[in-house]
Amino acid sequence: MAKMNPPFVLPGTQAGEAQVYHLMEQLPEHWIVFHNCWEHYRRKKQYVNYEVDFIVLIPQMGIAVIEVKDWPHIRIKDGVWQSKGKDEKREWTSMTARNSPLNQAFISSKKLTKSLISRGILDKDSRKHPEIRSLAILTNCVPDELFTHPVAEDMRISQKHHLPLHSLYLCGREELENQLKSRIESLFVHKRKKGSLMSGSLMREMEEYLAPSLFFRMDFSNYTETMENAAQDLFNLLPRLEESIGGIRTDGCAGSGKTEMALREVRRLAAAESGKSILLLCYNNNLVYRLKRALKGCRNATCITVSGFHDYCISNIILPAGKNSLIRYDEQTPYLDDEGWRWIEQEAPALPRHDYIFVDEAQDFKPGWWNIIRSLLQDSGKLYIFADTNQDLYGRCEKLPELPTRIRLTQNLRSSWKIAAFSAEILPGIRMESLPLSGAPLKICKASDSPEERAREISKIIRKLKNNKHYCIHNSDIVVLSPWRSENARCSLRFCSELDFANGTENAEESARRHERCRRRDSTKILADTIKGYKGLEAPFVILTDICSTDEHRGFGAKDFYVACTRARFGLFIIPTLSGEKMLRRVD
Repeated sequence: MAKMNPPFVLPGTQAGEAQVYHLMEQLPEHWIVFHNCWEHYRRKKQYVNYEVDFIVLIPQMGIAVIEVKDWPHIRIKDGVWQSKGKDEKREWTSMTARNSPLNQAFISSKKLTKSLISRGILDKDSRKHPEIRSLAILTNCVPDELFTHPVAEDMRISQKHHLPLHSLYLCGREELENQLKSRIESLFVHKRKKGSLMSGSLMREMEEYLAPSLFFRMDFSNYTETMENAAQDLFNLLPRLEESIGGIRTDGCAGSGKTEMALREVRRLAAAESGKSILLLCYNNNLVYRLKRALKGCRNATCITVSGFHDYCISNIILPAGKNSLIRYDEQTPYLDDEGWRWIEQEAPALPRHDYIFVDEAQDFKPGWWNIIRSLLQDSGKLYIFADTNQDLYGRCEKLPELPTRIRLTQNLRSSWKIAAFSAEILPGIRMESLPLSGAPLKICKASDSPEERAREISKIIRKLKNNKHYCIHNSDIVVLSPWRSENARCSLRFCSELDFANGTENAEESARRHERCRRRDSTKILADTIKGYKGLEAPFVILTDICSTDEHRGFGAKDFYVACTRARFGLFIIPTLSGEKMLRRVD
């Protein structure tokens, strides 16, 4: 069995490509196959991108670049490629020579060669290269019906490489099943010098470059699109939210799409039921601002209120009643203590009412708050709760309300599979499945008890990410998190000049403005925050610093570490203290 990368068919793969993938699994065990390769990188201020359906590395032979088409109807008439859809009545559409299946594979092979040369894997002298050949596979085509006239462009390619024309194509299931290996081998017809063969060392070097740890997805829009396609099963659950009576509770692991489900249902209700009042509550103030931004401009947005629970109660209950004396302040941030909550419970009949209430991050809500939330709901209203008990950092999830309908989500749609698999090991018994989507390497850096040394490591990682010419990474793509606030003597954030971190007096509004400032593409600083302050949010690259044991920092536990790791989508870097290094060994 050939070595397949990735080791399973990716979600959303076309039927023809999936068929070819499974047949390629039967190739010799020393062959290496890469499926669905995309590359997007910067070269001399220009972006280069291309897609390859399959790349096959063959020892002592070379590299085969393969384009797969599963179109139901394809032919070559008078030297021109033509295709049409499933409908027999549709007209044949002609393709340009450049867009023919074989030429697409040929162009991709040339771009791949340039990339391998630019990275120093292949010599600039083409005479020292292994053979790089291209092949087109037409899964639904009958060989005898493909063409009857000479094909000028394909003949030119064939003659240039001294290849028989039939070796450039594989048509239909029968040829695929019986001739796949022999046809690929027939591409390599030249007698090469020993130095230009596909040696074992060159195979290993190319495998490392092409490995799915890079996945050719340096462009985050491609990464996000893949995640959204894989999440389609999640959004098929949305009708259950609509059909539930009385309320629905959704439990899900980190990155399972709970917030996105809430947003989509809020948008649907606002558009479908004009005049209804919708309240969306969450715990993290920075997440509140993100949610407001996500719902800005949606249809009937005026009927939607987005707020943190403290802010909602102060703005909509306490201040209108003239009970300003009940408001307390923590570093300029207003909040309510037990006296304030008791007064609100006593005033329950006079509270504002909403037709729908959504509670995100429900595991962070205090048990006593749920009576108030139910009092804010109309008698015929519906309550939506979204929670992850593994992200309960305050020990409050034991008394989460049970509702008539319940959904459990176990698939992480945010993080690459390495990050998701590592995060799942942090908490025993956690159910978190990962997508077959890879990202940058997950790296645990050298441990140090010196915050200055950890700060130097942060700067080193940032420089490597931003200076790598094959990536396109901005300051806004990186977030640095620590268990400690910046004013703590053990916190490394304050020793790193690239970071924008909170001072000791920052209130909720100032924190949100700082987050938004760092999210801009032209940001000159990189966002730094505490792990709890970044709860509910995400970033392409996350650097975790000052990771320590519970003995060193009583406010930092396994759930905090789980939350921190699952903020990362694409790359995760961990800089531990010496005590944290011992903890990481247990996780790993």
